[in-house]
Amino acid sequence: MDIVAKGKIITKRLISFWIIVGCLCLFIQYVHTQAAETLHSGTPVHTSLPSRTYRNYCIDVPFTAIRLTVTITNGTGDLDLYLKYGSPLSGGTIGELAAEADIKSDGPTALESIEITPSTVPALQEGKWYVVPLNLNNTATDFTLTATVEVGTKHQLDMTISPKVATPGASLSWTLEITSGSISGNVDLYAAVSQPQGPLIFLGPQGFTEQVVPYQRGISIEEKNNYPLLDMILPSWLVQGEYTFYAVLVSTLRSPFDTNNWVSNLAISKFYFSLLSPAQQAFVSEMGYPQQFMKTFSDDNGKKRVDEVWTYVRQGLSESFVNGVFVSETELASNFPDFPSSRYHPENYNFDITLQDVLARHGQPLNIQQEVIDDMTVQYYIYDGITFGFVNKKLVSVMVLK
Repeated sequence: MDIVAKGKIITKRLISFWIIVGCLCLFIQYVHTQAAETLHSGTPVHTSLPSRTYRNYCIDVPFTAIRLTVTITNGTGDLDLYLKYGSPLSGGTIGELAAEADIKSDGPTALESIEITPSTVPALQEGKWYVVPLNLNNTATDFTLTATVEVGTKHQLDMTISPKVATPGASLSWTLEITSGSISGNVDLYAAVSQPQGPLIFLGPQGFTEQVVPYQRGISIEEKNNYPLLDMILPSWLVQGEYTFYAVLVSTLRSPFDTNNWVSNLAISKFYFSLLSPAQQAFVSEMGYPQQFMKTFSDDNGKKRVDEVWTYVRQGLSESFVNGVFVSETELASNFPDFPSSRYHPENYNFDITLQDVLARHGQPLNIQQEVIDDMTVQYYIYDGITFGFVNKKLVSVMVLK
């Protein structure tokens, strides 16, 4: 290649370089307004810019957003689009605008588009994003500016409380199942119980508390979707009545009292605690309290088993229950209509009564007897009309025979 040809190529490249530099250094003017005009998601703004000017718009992006899309349409010539998080653009040249912006779309036409998500660079984040169209034409240009925020679907929280009605000794299970939505980010799990009487209590990592604390913080929904919250043997000292259980997922480190921070539905389930089961209450309503009864307490695969036999001597009937569930009715050989009522009631004697409780309530027994049953030594504390059986000071039986 001769020297003349090489000189022409070098000259063209220099001209192209200086054209690019000149465009970057092209002075432009910011169209001043009192404040950046707010864009509403999905609502097109039909507007116009004078030659060589730009204007700041803004849109608020919530933390539940999964996509922000900004477009320029219906324009002519050459329009550019810039996006910046947190603060408006104020540069005086194209190069300064490009340096200030977080992302840009600067093709040679009037069709421009930017899409960002939590996984793009830059990443979409909560807050105010500034949308800046730039008119590079030599005349004023009309166009349409549209910003659309796509909000993720909330996670679905399903709660299971089992059983729905229970008596002392029953095992109460509280579990959650989370079906993940499209909202990204870690969450805090709050779980609480409304008592029949008393304040709302929260289930924290160390158990129940009146302090507002999450059960678990910073959960990644993709990692674990099943949460067994509680599995407990119900004590007899619980207040009788309806308990309401609540659970909700909250964007991590945010206040659970602002529903805007919730990233799931509020799961609600109810449970009723009573010293007598519905079946037992029905018998008491129809026939009164039994004149005699026997309750035995045992362990069944880590759970409590309560066997009860209620004897209605006057009617000549015997009713059997297991954990409060009616099992069978037996007719006695005879009945005694004048048999006296017992001053003792079944609901007042449960598995968690201690020997100290018995002594405090009934005083010293009339007699103490001992019996070996299946290699267990049972001590019977005998009172007038009622007898308690203990194994290693643990209550195993209550008998009322008159």
